[in-house]
Amino acid sequence: MADEQLIQQDMMKKQKQIKPAVVKAPAPIVQKEKKAEIAEKEEEKQIAEDKAKESGEKVSGEGKGAASGKGSEKSGAKKDAKEKPKKKKKVVVENKHVASVHGKSLPISLKYSKAIGKFIKNRKIEEAINNLKMVEQKKMAVPMKGELAHRKGKKLNGKGMMSGKFPVKASGYFIKLLKSLDANSAMNGLEMENTRIREVIVNKAPDQMHRFGGTKYKRTHVMIKCGDRKK
Repeated sequence: MADEQLIQQDMMKKQKQIKPAVVKAPAPIVQKEKKAEIAEKEEEKQIAEDKAKESGEKVSGEGKGAASGKGSEKSGAKKDAKEKPKKKKKVVVENKHVASVHGKSLPISLKYSKAIGKFIKNRKIEEAINNLKMVEQKKMAVPMKGELAHRKGKKLNGKGMMSGKFPVKASGYFIKLLKSLDANSAMNGLEMENTRIREVIVNKAPDQMHRFGGTKYKRTHVMIKCGDRKK
């Protein structure tokens, strides 16, 4: 009996001396499964993106091809149109026998402008300009009808005249119009030796009313035409 007790005590000591082995727990299976699912989802996304890019490239390629086809057709049509010989239109420059000039709302008297129109009609442009310059210098009077002072010493082309005046302001505006008429007749190809002033049309323009009073200001429309004497 004593031997058995000794043996048991020895066994108990040995068990106390031997430390229990620490068993490591296996890695959680749940985390591995989650990682696998995430990886699969990323792969699926990449595959879907790749497919979308490929489909987009195909569509763009087809669109570019169609556009290039249309562009090539248009360019071909343009080339054909360019290659076709165009008929050149003959530009016939007609020799105009008439030239005109317009003056709108000129600040001159209607009565004086009528008298000057009669004064320069059927004359050459240069002659009319020279006569009006003489009027500005008060060396020649413009004949007018009515109860006006006689111009005894002022002669018109070597001939005596009865009543007349010196419309200086109106003659200055008429000189400007006649100079522009001279340029227009040269552009139309008129011969200056044969050109004569055919018509001088004078009309009353609308009166202009200004502030501070009912003062009326004179305004006149003037149109002068010239042409060849023969035609």
